[in-house]
Amino acid sequence: GAALLGDGAAARLVGRSEYCDWPEVLVRDLPVVSRSAVDLSVAGVRCLLEWLRVVACGVSLLERCRKYESVNASCPLVVGGNRIFVSASYQTGSALLEVGPDLSSHKVVWKMVDAEHNTEPDQLGLHWGTPLIKDGYLYGFDGRNEPDASLVCVDLKAGRVVWREEPEWEQTVTVQGVEQTLTLSTLRGSFLAADGQALVLGELGQLMWMDLTPKGYKITQRSSLFLARESWCPPVISRGLLYISQNMRDPVTRSSPRLICYDLRRR
Repeated sequence: GAALLGDGAAARLVGRSEYCDWPEVLVRDLPVVSRSAVDLSVAGVRCLLEWLRVVACGVSLLERCRKYESVNASCPLVVGGNRIFVSASYQTGSALLEVGPDLSSHKVVWKMVDAEHNTEPDQLGLHWGTPLIKDGYLYGFDGRNEPDASLVCVDLKAGRVVWREEPEWEQTVTVQGVEQTLTLSTLRGSFLAADGQALVLGELGQLMWMDLTPKGYKITQRSSLFLARESWCPPVISRGLLYISQNMRDPVTRSSPRLICYDLRRR
């Protein structure tokens, strides 16, 4: 079944038995133009959860994409077994869904609107990054564009933003022999839960450990891997190896886009 959430956004559950034969681009007969999907377990059933951008109200969102660059990129998350959190920018917003045991029924627990540059407790629209859930709270990077970005803490029970911050720091770089001091930020960063902590990759290539609580955040360690925009791919750890994707050219070191692997294994 599909849950339509407004502005052409929909969440769809596909049972595992349908994996090889599920409809290619139809949700309630609505053509899909953008999607993110994740293989997970909901209410004890393994399924494929899709977060879709579809045609709605007779207006093709494919045509709207050409004007507004509409996209769903933040993956859905299962919360507490049978609840699913979904979010998107471009004035789509966020929602917490509760799914029935047969996966064919659902209800909307709460919704939050997205104003793209969000400032209020009832506003949330995650663009690229998938959030992190810890002890009943959700932590994510809100905002459509760089100037809109903020780190937020959301009370999952109440469906409201507890705090909203813009982590910033100064960093000195040398460009063509000239030393410059830059004010940098996480912008639209990404999370990885590791060893009970939050490993964060900032959008400009700074990797850091963060302590996250409902009272605020604290950067405990930070390292600059590169200085390049659009670092939207989340860090990945596999068998003690950390993988980081640099998606754009670094204007300081002039390094090209690349995949970097760090060996974290004890020797």
